[in-house]
Amino acid sequence: MEKSDELRAFLAKATQDGVWGRLLDRGAAWSIMRQAGVLPEDAPSLGDQIEVDLAEHGFSILRAALSLRELDGTSDLCRLAFERSGNAFESLVRNGAPEAEERGFYRTIAGAAYHLAGYSAIAYSLFGEQQVSDLNANAAEAALILLILPQGICQVSATRRRQRRCSRVGFAGSRRDRFRRGNLDNSQYGGLPRAGVLRLRPSNRRGVVAGHR
Repeated sequence: MEKSDELRAFLAKATQDGVWGRLLDRGAAWSIMRQAGVLPEDAPSLGDQIEVDLAEHGFSILRAALSLRELDGTSDLCRLAFERSGNAFESLVRNGAPEAEERGFYRTIAGAAYHLAGYSAIAYSLFGEQQVSDLNANAAEAALILLILPQGICQVSATRRRQRRCSRVGFAGSRRDRFRRGNLDNSQYGGLPRAGVLRLRPSNRRGVVAGHR
């Protein structure tokens, strides 16, 4: 495991402007010029392996930034590294081939990196016009996308609230019905004697203990 000093030295060098032959600048231009993953015939040469270079660069600084953040907490250097990682992965998906298998994976990583950098609006823009079902995303990636999207957070929270409310109502209703019917057995209450079970009656809302006056 790398030490904090080693991680900071690596990130300070990897996040400099113009690193790797201005890779991020070339990646941004490459993503802007292409349509559905295809560059125009008169496009300048931006690197024969630019996709591989962007992915490797994005993963390397993302891993280092996460490690440094775990060791020392968040910092300006970590946020800058997350931003640079988001730049790399955004270039890989912007105007990319709609049938690319990795489109959901890279887009999710780009959004998560931008969120860690503090650029939630940019993260949201990566999914604003996309349907999760169209991204070839697995369950974990889809969950992260829903957390990135504001309406996704509302949907998840609302679903959880409905589930908890239905669970409480269902449990309370079933308990109330059994209390009123008086058909409780010992096993439902850990072997308590029937005489010690609280029975609620419509005529006495305070309740009485069955068998005890």
